[in-house]
Parts: sequence; C-alpha cells; structure tokens
Amino acid sequence: MAPAFAGVIGRGHDHWIPDLDNASIPHRVQRLLEGHWPRLGMPSTLQGIVIGPTLTTNHPGPIQFGLLAPAYAASGERGLGIALGSAVLNALVVLTMVVLAHRRRGPAFAAVVAVGVLLLERSMTTDLLADPFNPYASILPLAALGLITWSAAAGDRVAYVPLGIVSAFVAQAHLSGTVPGLALLTIGGVGAIWSEFGAPTW
Repeated sequence: MAPAFAGVIGRGHDHWIPDLDNASIPHRVQRLLEGHWPRLGMPSTLQGIVIGPTLTTNHPGPIQFGLLAPAYAASGERGLGIALGSAVLNALVVLTMVVLAHRRRGPAFAAVVAVGVLLLERSMTTDLLADPFNPYASILPLAALGLITWSAAAGDRVAYVPLGIVSAFVAQAHLSGTVPGLALLTIGGVGAIWSEFGAPTW
C-alpha cells in the first residue's frame, strides 16, 4: 500500500496540477459534490478513432467520481485530493486482496499474493498508483476482481460487498473493462447464491 501513497507525496512535492484528461475529473467530482450526479464516465477515444467524429462516446459510468469525492472534499477541493483518493482506492484494493487470499488458503497464499501485487505495483511505478486517469485506475481493481470473484463464488460473505463495488468500478471506469467486469460479477454472484443454498464450495 505504501507505494501508492509515495506517489501522492511525489505529486505534492512536484506541485502537481491535473491536466489533459485528468483535468476533467476534479470538475466532474465538484459537480457531484454540488448535487449534480454525472450519468456517464470520462469521454472515450472511441469517438473519432473507431466510429467517427459525429457520435460522442463516454466510458460507461461515473462510479470513479463518487469514490474520489470524499478525498477531494477532505483536501479542500484541491487537485492533489484526486491523487490522494486514487491512492486510497488502490490501497484498499490491495488490502482486500491480501485479506481474501488469507481467508481462502491461509498465510502462505496471502504472502504469495502480496508479492505478486508488489511486483505489479513496481511495474506500474508509484506515479501511476496515484494517477486518477481511468485506464491506470482500473489496473489493480481488475487484477483483484479475479480473487474477489473466486472468494464470493466460494461463499465467503466478506467478498460480497467488494465484488459489487470492484466489479462496478471495473465495468464503468473504462470500456475495456465492461465485459470482464460484468462477467466476473455474474460468476461471483451465481456462485455465491449456489453456495448459500449449501452447494459444495471451491
């Protein structure tokens, strides 16, 4: 979890100000805090590249803005609050992975998962771990969703809420995550119902 917060410290040291696509995120979060919940996510480059310039396209949903809102508000609505919120979300995802891994197969498996997460974080760099840009913000949640789905399908009730939140985040934040997010939510949900009715777990 520390690498994500190191990214926030680095951005604070560099007096980071959101620009380009990231510049629209504080604006959308601000609108949400004012009571205007956005209906869609960030604009998508699918427009103009794949389907032509006449149709406006967006990523599916605004859940990222809602999850970033508390940190943004707590920071005094500064741009750095968006980076802090992104780091907190990634840290919570990592914590969820390690806890569920321990519940599934014990401390040895949890250690293996923790090492795997550290290697993934190293490949991303601390800067990306605090980056709100939606393709980067989706990486750790998507990696975690497989483990969360397994846990939920095995009947671990601790995984039910993370399954709903993380699958929604993955499905909404970026178009590339919509199909896997919904598919894993379905698998985890069906498995959870199956388990609740006393079927064998795995």
